[in-house]
Amino acid sequence: MIEQVVRQDTDYKVTIEQIGRLERALLSMRQSAEGLPEVLDVIARIQYQEIARMRAELDAALGFDANATKQSIPNNTHPRKDARPHMTASHAQAILDLAKQSGALMFGEFQLSAGGASSYYFDGRIVTLDPRGAYLVAHAFLPILRQCGAHAVAGPTLGADPIVAAVAMASHIDGGAPIPGLIVRKEAKEHGGRRAIEGPLMPPGTRVAVVDDACSTASSLFHAIEAVEAAGCEVVKVLAILDRRMGGSDELRRRGYDFAVLLEADADGNIAPANADADGNIAPANSHADGSITPANSDA
Repeated sequence: MIEQVVRQDTDYKVTIEQIGRLERALLSMRQSAEGLPEVLDVIARIQYQEIARMRAELDAALGFDANATKQSIPNNTHPRKDARPHMTASHAQAILDLAKQSGALMFGEFQLSAGGASSYYFDGRIVTLDPRGAYLVAHAFLPILRQCGAHAVAGPTLGADPIVAAVAMASHIDGGAPIPGLIVRKEAKEHGGRRAIEGPLMPPGTRVAVVDDACSTASSLFHAIEAVEAAGCEVVKVLAILDRRMGGSDELRRRGYDFAVLLEADADGNIAPANADADGNIAPANSHADGSITPANSDA
C-alpha cells in the first residue's frame, strides 16, 4: 500500500499524514485509558509496533535500509570493523531534488560568506527546516553515526542546528542508542555557564560526529571540531550535505578526519550525489579503491 502511495505522491505526504493520524489516535486512546495499566500496556505495544511497521515500509519504499538505522552501538564501544555506512544515492538524490524544488539550490552569480564567488547558492537551512528534508537528512546521516560509533552529534550554529536536532530525534525513534545533540557557539557565552557548546555535558573521551549543511573552506567545521576536541572529546566523523569542493574537504582529509558528504559540486557548479558506487552506496570521501578508509587523525 505504502509503495503505491509513494509512487502516486512524490512528496510522500499521504503516508506521513497517515502515520501522524495513527499516532494522534493512539495517544487519545491512551489518555482515555488513564488509570488502567493493563489497557495502557496493550495500547503502547500496538502503538510502537504499528508505527514502527509503517515507518519501515515507508523507508523501504524510499529505498532506505531500515536495518542499517536499527543497529545499536552501545556507549563506550567501538564500531564493528566490517560495518559499512549504508548511505545510498537515493538519499542524496531525494535531498538534491528537494533542494531544487524548494529553492534551496539556486543558480546565478553569488558572493559566498567563505569568500569568493559561485555560480550557484545552496541554502541548506531551507532543506533541513523542511519536515521532509529534516527526515531525509537525518535518515541519511544516522546510519553513518551508528557505524562509526558516535555517542553524540555536534555542529556549528546556525547551519547545523536543524541537522543536529533531527539526527538526535531520529536516534530516539529508531530503537538504537540515543545520540544527543550539541550546538557549537560562534563564541563562548560571556555570562551564565560561559559555555562554548550547548547541550548535554559530554564526558572526556566521548566519540562525536561533527556535521554541517555545507563545506566550502570548512572554517565552520574546523571551528566546531576545535571546540569539541577542546572539551576532551574525540571527533570520529565529519559530515556535510554538500561539498562545494573549495578546498575544505581536502584540508579535512589532509588532517586525517574521516569525512563523508551527500552531494558534491564539480568545477562547473554541477551538483550530484557524491561517490556513489555501482550498488548505489556512497563511500566516505577519504575512502580508497580497495574499500579501506583512512581513519581520523592517522598518519597515513
